[in-house]
Amino acid sequence: MVWRSLANAPSLDELLTSLLKFLMSLQGDNPIIPATLDKKLLKLMQYLRSRRAG
Repeated sequence: MVWRSLANAPSLDELLTSLLKFLMSLQGDNPIIPATLDKKLLKLMQYLRSRRAG
């Protein structure tokens, strides 16, 4: 579960970058973060689909 406070909330772009860095470091992946918001969303969806908790 991921929990983030909305006090002083970061932009969506900053939030996605932060989540991707966290997820990529957990998996030992090279933390190359996509440049665009669309690509960041796609990358996050790929991580969530491929590493489902059950």
